[in-house]
Amino acid sequence: MFVVLSLVPLLKQTEALIMREFFLKILFRLSLLCAIVFLIFLVRVKKSYYFEIPQGTDHFKITWFWEKLQHKSIDSKSILFFGSSICQNAINDSLLNSIDSSGFHYLNCGVNHPCNALTYELISEMLQNSDELPAKVFLCLKANSINTGIHSMYGLIADKQHILNSITELNGRGPESIIKKTSWNINALTQNFKFSNSVDSSIYSGFGFVDNKRIFKRGDTDFITRDSVDIMKLMDVMAVEIKNGKIGSAISYNLQLRQILFENVNFQDSMFRKCLRLLELHSIPTDIILYPEYNVYKAEKEEVVLEYYGLRYGIDNSKHRIIWVSSSELLSMDSWSDLNHLSVKGSIAFSSELFRSWIKNDDLLIKQDKN
Repeated sequence: MFVVLSLVPLLKQTEALIMREFFLKILFRLSLLCAIVFLIFLVRVKKSYYFEIPQGTDHFKITWFWEKLQHKSIDSKSILFFGSSICQNAINDSLLNSIDSSGFHYLNCGVNHPCNALTYELISEMLQNSDELPAKVFLCLKANSINTGIHSMYGLIADKQHILNSITELNGRGPESIIKKTSWNINALTQNFKFSNSVDSSIYSGFGFVDNKRIFKRGDTDFITRDSVDIMKLMDVMAVEIKNGKIGSAISYNLQLRQILFENVNFQDSMFRKCLRLLELHSIPTDIILYPEYNVYKAEKEEVVLEYYGLRYGIDNSKHRIIWVSSSELLSMDSWSDLNHLSVKGSIAFSSELFRSWIKNDDLLIKQDKN
């Protein structure tokens, strides 16, 4: 009995040593895996490889934009529109090119899915690859929501250093972006052993406007009504935060924490400001288009929305105008393909009014045109 009891401490000590050795092995293997992932992440791959991958996907406009850069389609007479699908479906650049006889030419650079970080990468590529700076840039904000998460293609096309820096800028999806870049690098290193799956880029239009080929239907009315109630609640929240002079003051602490930790809101906000600063640094005139949502437009709450986003992003109105396009045609349901996106008819009305009320009377563009 004495011998058995005397062995208990020894057995416990042996068990502790085994567990310690087990965890050390796990830690070593994880560290080795992370090191391998990071080394592959750092592998040099041609940028053209990354930008060609979105061909044939919903994000083909990334490839389209890259091809515009390679063909030097952007010059000192270019007027560019950056943003998400709401920009892609609203700015009818072929129409703008047909009605403006001043010599400026327009390109809709909107890409499916909202992400200010992706917009920053596209602008950075433009500045690196264009011999001339554009005459003007329009950035995109959405009237009824702020950007969250991260674009599925951000890890693909973002500069490696930008991805690493984004982690220090509270990008909660930074590790995910590193893994995506690494996976595509592995694909690049092994592509010689795979079948080619290239897509003919000639199928893409010379213009950037995209018709998503849908019109509101009678059955959508119940959904529109429910959304209208939510929009009015959102407008009330915006009005309270404007009155308090502080963003986030009208929502709970838990919701603020969720936005920071899980929805990536702070990072997306900071990237929008970085886009503005980058364009300012290169002295490119920049305005911001606040794209409408059907029920926001019907509610006629543009003053609340304009003031709210000016407060949220600290926009200096002497440098950047926040533009709200007013057109009675946008009150018609057939101007919309859904609550957020304009139909072809809507894009014609929106783009025509944007040109007539804002672009045509832009003092900086008038001055550039005379020069």
